[in-house]
Amino acid sequence: MRVAILSDIHSNLEALNAVLDSVRSEEIRDIWILGDILGYGPMPNECIDAIKKLDAITITGNHDLGAVSKIDIDNFNEEGKVAIKWQRSKVSLENLEFIKTLPKSARPIDDVLMVHGSPRHPVWEYVIASWIADENFAYFNEKICFFGHTHLPTVYKSNIEQGSEIIDVTAGDRFELDGKDLRWMINPGSVGQPRDGNPDSSYLILNTDDWSIEFRRMAYKINKTQEEMRGVGLPSYLRERLPRGL
Repeated sequence: MRVAILSDIHSNLEALNAVLDSVRSEEIRDIWILGDILGYGPMPNECIDAIKKLDAITITGNHDLGAVSKIDIDNFNEEGKVAIKWQRSKVSLENLEFIKTLPKSARPIDDVLMVHGSPRHPVWEYVIASWIADENFAYFNEKICFFGHTHLPTVYKSNIEQGSEIIDVTAGDRFELDGKDLRWMINPGSVGQPRDGNPDSSYLILNTDDWSIEFRRMAYKINKTQEEMRGVGLPSYLRERLPRGL
């Protein structure tokens, strides 16, 4: 089975469609989504509608929960607060109900866990260092945890004797998730707002036949997303960061 794993779409329909077109071109039908459909971008309803058509295994993220008022947004940055408040007034009742049904974690197949933030705090912990990953390996029993939230494509590898180490990731990198004593925490990066200096959408493909992953990047019409953001009055900083991948 081949699975496309996406995270942090953030209401960026142009980016989502570019990734989905690429996934469909490879006849990949299974899709897992690691949360944050909403937040930051100009097309919240359209992104939810597109995802609802996929029959994807989908979990929630902090921006999703903020949009449905299930968490306090005081910890969001100012631009994030503006976007969430705007989306609360724009997302349809039907789509808000869909977001409310999303779980905070999922186990789509044996030995795989999906969270948005971390196994320890599924919605809001940023796993941005090996020591944080090392602590989190104690909070799940599966061989692989896929997570999002940081917007950075990342691989953490752990073994019993050496603890956790981070592995540098670039587009096209392929990793075999082998080794009896190895466990993994893997972030596919962000579809809608990459933050690793590369503005192209980031996602990955999992192949369960040989237990391998491959990181992918996909260009999209950033200028169109920026025009849409300008048109609905979202903060200029959110527009300006997109072409810089920050």
